Amino acid sequence: MKPSYKVALGAMIMALCCLFMLATSLFPFASFAFPAIAGVLLVFLNLEFSKKWALLVYIGVSLLSFILSSDHTAIISFVVFFGYYPIIKGVIEKINKRAVEWLFKLVLFNAAIAVGVLLTILLFGLDILIAEYSEFGKLGLGIFILACEVVFVVYDIALTRLISFFICVVMPKLKKLR
Repeated sequence: MKPSYKVALGAMIMALCCLFMLATSLFPFASFAFPAIAGVLLVFLNLEFSKKWALLVYIGVSLLSFILSSDHTAIISFVVFFGYYPIIKGVIEKINKRAVEWLFKLVLFNAAIAVGVLLTILLFGLDILIAEYSEFGKLGLGIFILACEVVFVVYDIALTRLISFFICVVMPKLKKLR
C-alpha cells in the first residue's frame, strides 16, 4: 500500500475526529457521544493499516483537541478512554476467556473514569465535580458509576458489532475499489 494513501486516509480520519471533538462545543449534550464516535473512526485505521497508525492519529487528535475544543469533558473522555479503547479492544479480546476479558475491560474503564476525574480537577480546576458528586452522597456516586458501567457494556457490544460489520461488509467493498 502506498504511503501517500496511508497519510491521506490518516489525515482525513484525523480531520473527522477533530470535527467531532469541535462539535462538542456546539452541542454540549454530546460531550460523551462525539468523543466515542471519534474513537470509533480510529478503528478503521487500526483494521486498514495497523495499531501504530491508529495510535498516531489518536495522539494527534488528542493534542489538537486541547488546542481547538472548549469542552473539557469531551477532551478528557477522549484522551483517557474513547480514543485508545477501540484500538486496544482487539488485544484484550485475544485472551479468549470472556470472564477475564470483561473483568479486564471493566477495570480499565473504571481506572479511566478515575484518571479522567483527577485530570479534570488538576488540569482544569473543576473542583465543582467533587461538590456535584458529594450532593448525592456515597450511594449516588455508586449509582452513577454503576450506570456508567452499564453504558460501557452497551458501548462495547455495539463497537464489536460495528467492527464486525466493517470487516465483513465494508472492507471487501473497499478492496474491490483499489
